[in-house]
Amino acid sequence: MFGIFGGIVPCERGTCTSRQYCDQSGGESIGYCIEPQMSSRGVCCSFRESCGQTTSDNVALFRNPNYPAINTEPINCAFTMVPRQDVCGVKVEFIEAILSPAVHWACSRDSVTILQYKQTLDGYNVPFCGLIQGMSTVINVRGTSKVQVVVTAQSPNAFWNIRLAQINCTSVHVPVVEACGIANALYPSMDSKENSLSSSTPKPNVTLNSFPTFRTKQQRFSSITRPKGVSTSRIIGGMESPNVFPWVAALMFDYSFRCGGSLITHEWVLTAAHCLLFDQAPTVADIVRFTVLLGIHNWNTVQDIRQVALRLSRIVRHPQFLGTRHDIALLRLIQPVSYSVIIRPICLPPTSDETYAGRYGVIAGWGRTGNNSVSGPTSVLLSATVRILDNVICNQLWNMNARRQIENSQLCAGPGTPATCTGDSGGPLAVQEQQDGFYSVVGITSFGSHTECASKLLPDVSTRVTFYLNWIYLVLTEV
Repeated sequence: MFGIFGGIVPCERGTCTSRQYCDQSGGESIGYCIEPQMSSRGVCCSFRESCGQTTSDNVALFRNPNYPAINTEPINCAFTMVPRQDVCGVKVEFIEAILSPAVHWACSRDSVTILQYKQTLDGYNVPFCGLIQGMSTVINVRGTSKVQVVVTAQSPNAFWNIRLAQINCTSVHVPVVEACGIANALYPSMDSKENSLSSSTPKPNVTLNSFPTFRTKQQRFSSITRPKGVSTSRIIGGMESPNVFPWVAALMFDYSFRCGGSLITHEWVLTAAHCLLFDQAPTVADIVRFTVLLGIHNWNTVQDIRQVALRLSRIVRHPQFLGTRHDIALLRLIQPVSYSVIIRPICLPPTSDETYAGRYGVIAGWGRTGNNSVSGPTSVLLSATVRILDNVICNQLWNMNARRQIENSQLCAGPGTPATCTGDSGGPLAVQEQQDGFYSVVGITSFGSHTECASKLLPDVSTRVTFYLNWIYLVLTEV
C-alpha cells in the first residue's frame, strides 16, 4: 500500500475503500492505499467511534465500533442526540443493519431500542432487529431533553449504520395533496342510518368477548392480542365496491395478501404498525418482502393496465408502538405513483379537533366475511358504512365486557354488523367531510373482539388519525 508521501504504509486505522464511498458514508480519509481487487488508488477510510457519544448536530451517524467491518464481540452501545430548541422531530433511519432476527416476534439476541427523555424516561419503542435496512421511525421531540438509541448485540456478526437527523420546526408543513378524497361513485349518505349498507351474510352467533384481536391476516401475537387462526377473509356485512375508493391499497408480504392501507400522497401509504410484525428471514431484508398494490379490486388478478405494484423504499413505524397502542405506520413507495381514475389519494383530516362521534364512515378491506370457517374466501374489495362511537361510550363497553381501556388515540365504530374482521387491518375508516364533501381517512383498522367479528358487545377499534397528524407531518418532511 502506498502512503500520501509515496511510502508503503498499511491502513492501520480504517479500511481501504474508494474516496467516493468514504465521503458518502461519512468517513474520514487518513491516507492512500491500494488493494489487489481495486483498479485504482483508494483511501484509508476511518469511521468515528460513536458508542457513548452525545451530539446536537443536524445529522449524525451511529455505527458499530468496527464499522464498516462487523462486530465480533457482544456489546451494549448507546448514542445520544440532544435536540436543539428549534427542532420538532428526530428521524432515525437504518441505512445498514445486520442483526439477529426476531424469534416469535421478539428480539432475543440483538436489538435496537429508542429511548425518549424529558425530565425522566418518557417513552420507548418495540425494539428493532433483523435485516432492517430501510426501516425507520420519527420521534416528536417537543419538550424532550434527549433521544437515545441503544444497540444491544450478542451475536458475533452484528453490524449497523444508523442515521439520525433533526427536523427543524420551520420545515414541517401540512402537505398539499391534489385531487384527494374523491370517490368514483355515489355512496349512501354517511349521515343517514337508513342509507347504510345492508348485509348479505348471516349475522354470527354472539358470545362474550374477553380480549382484542388484530385484524391482520395470518398473524400470531401474545395471549392478549391473539387473532383468530383463519387465513381467508372479507368485511362482514359489506358489498363489492370495484374502484369506488381509489385510495385503498393492498399490502402484500412474500406475494401473499397481508393488510390494507390508504394512499395519502404520490408516494406514501398509511397502514397499521402491527401489519409489519412477522417471522423475519435471516438472509432477506424485511423491506424487500413487501409490495403495495394500487388500483385493484381483486388482488388475485390483473383487471386493468393502470393497476400498479410497487416495492417500498422506506418503512416508518411509530416509535412507541406497543401491542395495540400507537398502531400506525407509513410506507414510502420506491417511486411516486401517477394518479388515474382508479388510483387517487385520500385526504388527511383537515383538523385534529374533530372527533367524528356520531358520524357515519366507510370501512373497506379484504377481510373475512363471517366467523365460521366456510365464510369466503374471496379476494375482492368490500366496503360498508359504520357509525363512529363517542369514546366515552366505547370505553364503557370495552371496560364492562373486556376490562380494557380505550385511549384518546383510538376511535371506535359499531358494535354489530357491518364490521371489520381478520384481514382488514391497516385499511381505512373514511368520512365524507361536511365542509367540502371530500373523504378523509379518520381511522386505521386495528383490533376488535378476540372471540368473534361483528360483536354486539364490543365495538371495532381503529387508530385515530387526527391524534397523529403532527407525527404524520414530521414523517413526510424531508431532512
